[in-house]
Amino acid sequence: LSDVAIKFKLEEFTNPSGERNSRSDAINTDPANYVRFVMDSLLPDVEKVMWIDADTLVLCDVVHLLREALSKSKQVVAAVPTNKRPLGLSGHARKEFSYITNSFNAGVYVAHLKRWKEQHLTDEVRKLTLRNQKDHLYKFGSQPPLNLVVGGDFEHIPQSWNVGLEHLKSRNATAVLENACVVHFKGGPKPWEEGGINQDIWEFLRVSTLAEDEEQKV
Repeated sequence: LSDVAIKFKLEEFTNPSGERNSRSDAINTDPANYVRFVMDSLLPDVEKVMWIDADTLVLCDVVHLLREALSKSKQVVAAVPTNKRPLGLSGHARKEFSYITNSFNAGVYVAHLKRWKEQHLTDEVRKLTLRNQKDHLYKFGSQPPLNLVVGGDFEHIPQSWNVGLEHLKSRNATAVLENACVVHFKGGPKPWEEGGINQDIWEFLRVSTLAEDEEQKV
């Protein structure tokens, strides 16, 4: 990772003035969080990739989604829509980017690397993140610049591919969980950490997944 960070100048993507707490500071300045912006160079012979954050539990085979996503559209990114404007923008950035009326959580998405390269999106992201380091357009790390560069023009995939814990507070939480392909433990502390939140959900899913794996081996 250190070699990649140096070669591709990943520090230029970071947001050292984002959130002021130890967890967010670590995420906002961690090079691993910004490798996503140079995947077209790291994987020059790969057409599409699926990015999945480490704080997730994958419950489905992702191959079908990876094959089907972006195969019938011209867009660069496929993700679960939030039906909300991008989060974390400053007041002046909200005005500048007011035309973006939909966004996505960048923890789970499919990217078409050939189109990414053709549209020079790494350069566009870099321009934006360097500007942010001076003008403080947004807090957080990789999510705001990715959403701002994509500009709300992304292919929508089903909610089941990025189920946040907020989706499990609804009346149909059981159905949502049963259909979930990726459960995303956003925020913190993580349930597998000491003092973590939502440990009951994490343990239930972990044990259920292990049990299914054992059944398939029999």
